[in-house]
Amino acid sequence: MNYLLLKNDTARTSSIRIFFRAGSVNDTDQKQGLAHVVEHVLCDPSGGYYEFDAETYKEYLVFSSEQLPQDTGEVLEKLWSKLNAPISYLRFRKEKEVIHTELLQHPPDLTLQTAMEVLFGNTPLMYSSGGYNEQVIDLTLNDVATFRDNYLTPDNCKVVITGNFDQATIEPFLAQNLTQTRTSPSPSSAQIPRGCIVRDKDSDLETINFFYSLFSRSEYLAQPQISILINMLIGSSSALLNQLLRKNFGVYSLAEQTEYYSECGFFNFGFFINPNRTDEAIGVLENMFANIKKHLTNELFERAKQRTLFEWQRWLSDPSAISWWHGENLIIANRSCDIETDLFPALEKTTLEDIHALAQKYLTTQPTYIDPATGSAH
Repeated sequence: MNYLLLKNDTARTSSIRIFFRAGSVNDTDQKQGLAHVVEHVLCDPSGGYYEFDAETYKEYLVFSSEQLPQDTGEVLEKLWSKLNAPISYLRFRKEKEVIHTELLQHPPDLTLQTAMEVLFGNTPLMYSSGGYNEQVIDLTLNDVATFRDNYLTPDNCKVVITGNFDQATIEPFLAQNLTQTRTSPSPSSAQIPRGCIVRDKDSDLETINFFYSLFSRSEYLAQPQISILINMLIGSSSALLNQLLRKNFGVYSLAEQTEYYSECGFFNFGFFINPNRTDEAIGVLENMFANIKKHLTNELFERAKQRTLFEWQRWLSDPSAISWWHGENLIIANRSCDIETDLFPALEKTTLEDIHALAQKYLTTQPTYIDPATGSAH
């Protein structure tokens, strides 16, 4: 399946997402940031009232647009044309300077990068999606053109269009321009499970981040257990981690982050705390993870199950969210996974014992301690 059309005649807009199976994992040690530069150079917003957007991830690039239903076909053709047009040296130079400024203002997150090195070892999954200034500045127009010609091709692409559009116009264009899908090798990942704790001083407080590797993306597509587990841990103020932190230390966890790749993924959460209580807080949480099953109660499970259901139902009413969901599944796993027909039934069948088994497997590993200032681990 190279494209997916999900038509909704009552929607007021349509959403186009063009995914390419290439991202920062296709950079090299000396050219981290190349995929990011390619994304910037090709996402030329010029062209009248058209609004294009693009983002770089570890395993894919995505180019997107939201528009009125009657404009969908024209916008799709315009976006496809821009992705395949000759690359202007002036635009390349301009966008490289834009990224240079971005990285000066918002340098790569050292805490996250340190954790990636621990979780994924010496593999391309540890590369920074945004890149590093000292490498970005040395990239050439030929680097960008070669990356585009190698990876941003019709056989390495998935297109998802959702909302209200004229299918009779859209489908012939896609059938003509998309070719048979190539087999894209997955990046080699580190063995899982792994965990790490990163401590970093932030003003008068200390930031503590826990990272744990989780099961593979291909597993995740077929079952909702990970969504329920994350919601049990940190999905709301009454979730397990927030209960422990609030009760013992008067703080809440920061926003969690969960990312999945072809072979693996990770979950992390963090919190700010007085440095005098850092070791105590880490001890409490380590003890919780070591004895995770007894902390994951049926009350938490039922509440998290309902929250997961609510989140998925909300996605169904948003054409943009649905196009993201299907596009990621297609580009990573080369298959569609429907929320209503695949995930809702799986959610209903999930039991607390399923969650206990998942948590026991992935969250009880002894974590590695990382000092981001020195990169040392112990």
